[in-house]
Parts: sequence; structure tokens; C-alpha cells
Amino acid sequence: MRVTPMILARQAVHFINLNADVINRSLERLGTGRRINRAHEDPPGTVLSMRLQSDIASVEGDYEGWNRHCLTFRLLILPCSR
Repeated sequence: MRVTPMILARQAVHFINLNADVINRSLERLGTGRRINRAHEDPPGTVLSMRLQSDIASVEGDYEGWNRHCLTFRLLILPCSR
């Protein structure tokens, strides 16, 4: 197989693109101040984060439900006790 200038040019473009990706990733990290910007960079952390978000949503839903029940209780009981 002959190494033609076209093959060398394609390899050069390939490595330039790889280096550009590395530079872009580094600039993104510098710009955001975060070590992890995407889910695929830390899968266990992403799983924990999603679990915590689910727990927070559950607790917030429970809190709102209890507030509704307390309001109903106050409206029904307090007028009778006066």
C-alpha cells in the first residue's frame, strides 16, 4: 500500500479534530468551574444525583400533601372549637 499525500492529509485532519475536542473539553471545564459537566463523565455520581432528585421530589410532594391536610383540618376543627 502506498502512502499518498491524501492519506497523510486525512490523518492530519483526524488528529487535529481529536486535539480540538480535548481543547474544547478543557475550555468547558475552565468556563464552568466544574470537573464534571456531563453525565457520562461520572456515571455513579449521576445515579446518586438522580436518586437524590427523586427523594427530594417525594419529600416535597409529601410536604404539600400534609399542608393540604392541615389546612382542611384547621378549616373543619377550629370553627367548631370557638
